[in-house]
Amino acid sequence: MGVELTQFNSWKQLLDTELQAIELQMQELEYQTERQKIARIRSQIHEERFQMIVVGEFSRGKSMFINALMGRQILPSLSRPSTAIRNAIVYSETPYIRLHYVEGTRPPELITEAAFKKLTAPMDPILGDEESEQEYEAASQMIKNIQFAEIGHPLPICREGVTLLDTPGLGDLDANRGAITNELIPDSDVAIFLLSATKALSKSEMSLLQDRLFKNDIQKIFVAINFKDSLMKDGDAQKVYDKVTSDLKGLVPETNIYLISAKEQLNLRRTQNGETVLKLGKPITVWTEEKTGFAELEQDLADFLQYERGAVKLLTPLRKSQRILQDILLNRLPIELNALSRSRNELEEQVSSFQNKLANIHKAGRKAQTVLKETMLAHETTIRQWYLRELDGIMETGIQAFDQSSTADLSEIPQLVDAAMAPEERRLELALKDRKETIMKIAMERAGKLLNAEWERLELDFNTAFGLPALSKAGNSLEAGQEEKKDQGIVFFEEIIDELTWNWHDKSTASKIASGVGVAVTGALYAATLMISGLFELFTGAPSERDRLKSRIHTQLRNDHTQKSETFVREWGSAIDVFTGKYGALIEQQIQSKEEQLQKMLDRAARQDESLEAQADELQKAERSLRESNYRLDDLIQRVTGKEEAYTR
Repeated sequence: MGVELTQFNSWKQLLDTELQAIELQMQELEYQTERQKIARIRSQIHEERFQMIVVGEFSRGKSMFINALMGRQILPSLSRPSTAIRNAIVYSETPYIRLHYVEGTRPPELITEAAFKKLTAPMDPILGDEESEQEYEAASQMIKNIQFAEIGHPLPICREGVTLLDTPGLGDLDANRGAITNELIPDSDVAIFLLSATKALSKSEMSLLQDRLFKNDIQKIFVAINFKDSLMKDGDAQKVYDKVTSDLKGLVPETNIYLISAKEQLNLRRTQNGETVLKLGKPITVWTEEKTGFAELEQDLADFLQYERGAVKLLTPLRKSQRILQDILLNRLPIELNALSRSRNELEEQVSSFQNKLANIHKAGRKAQTVLKETMLAHETTIRQWYLRELDGIMETGIQAFDQSSTADLSEIPQLVDAAMAPEERRLELALKDRKETIMKIAMERAGKLLNAEWERLELDFNTAFGLPALSKAGNSLEAGQEEKKDQGIVFFEEIIDELTWNWHDKSTASKIASGVGVAVTGALYAATLMISGLFELFTGAPSERDRLKSRIHTQLRNDHTQKSETFVREWGSAIDVFTGKYGALIEQQIQSKEEQLQKMLDRAARQDESLEAQADELQKAERSLRESNYRLDDLIQRVTGKEEAYTR
């Protein structure tokens, strides 16, 4: 069966067809800047992807679950924590595996499937054996340097524009735990959280769902209870399902909880692909897709992606396209029609005047970029110091939770520490995002003071010179949208945010998957490192087990603190460069569009072989065509939002 996004693809095709017609009309009008914008939106629509992330603690069958979706055993399924890197599975007719390394270490590298299967967390070294310890350190460093593995495969689920993101198995106080729950899951369109039917909902899993994921968009969390095939007695399946739905009541909707067997689904898919799956030398009896639990899960995933997440992915390009049409229909075409009545000499004089004004806008734009960057740099120390204080507070919360724990079972203490820190970490992530956006807005307001004033004067003079009437805020939807944009200057904040975040193409696979760069060491490696230090203490000293545990937890929290502070500095510097660059690019687009408009009016005035009536008819015909396109975009918006609202109800 697989995930089939039929409705989403139908909407996407309708939008692409309309944008293709608009792009052709832009070409005929010789509006090159607008044509390039529409072409870019079309390209981004085709490159847009859904991100589906699979999360779970160790030994929950996560690798087998992904293999079942793929219909082939590509990821190794081992009982010990083995997935030491993040894997991104994408569609490709020709299978391949490409390793992407932490920035600055080495370029991406294609490897064989056999080599990939050897990339597991190294076995613990033999203490005191120098060769064993060196091999362990080399293997550990190799894993640390890998950012993620890109796995290309002809997977039906990924053919529909889905990237399947596999993550390392989670453990208590795992460095990946915060990065996955605070960054990767919020950035994903859907998250599948795997449990085990034989030990469903451990305390740490309940804490993870309740204290970390509950603060995210819980509607996109799908819980799959794996190992249905391990339940031996009649009625066990219902008992397990009832227990999980009862425990998660109020956290995860019952309709988002499934009992599955990844093993039997993989056997089914392998058989459907022509393989003969044997057990004790005899072909096995395969389960149906309904019995494995995958039929219902995959159908619900498809509905969720296309009606809820798909609507969001289409509404953004729809509205971006309409903004372009608004400017053409309300500004550019009316001005060009009015300009037809001017003499060539009059036009040349006016155009020359406005070209000088645009040169001043160029200078103001470059100065605004400098001010923007300086303002963001000036806030770096303040926001970094605030962030470090918050991290200190969260670490102290974890230590206090340890000190206040009274349980005799030391294995439960890391869960208590994580549960205490989780809501604070989530609060900090949200607060950090708000502070970053606030600083960006302050920087834009400061940078745009002079620039926006100059642009507003130019627009006013331009409209007055060519007889364009002032827009009324009580006008139609086109006018209202255009007035809103004019109120915010030459470039407005939401436009930059759209450009930076609205699709996968702009925010590359690497940057999405590497959210929280530096957190590449998995719980497996952390646990191994801490275990070694613990064994060393057992051989050398007298601290109690509780003291040793506290020391290890403190070390881990301090390491996590250091990594987060280093990551913040790198990401802030990168954010300044990207934000400033995008700001400048959008200013240049606006100026280029105005320059093209002036040149186009001169070109029309020079067309002495054509009557004014013929040129006016050409423009009016284009106007009618673009208004019809705008009506069709409006209709598609209504259809998409209607389906989205119906689905969420």
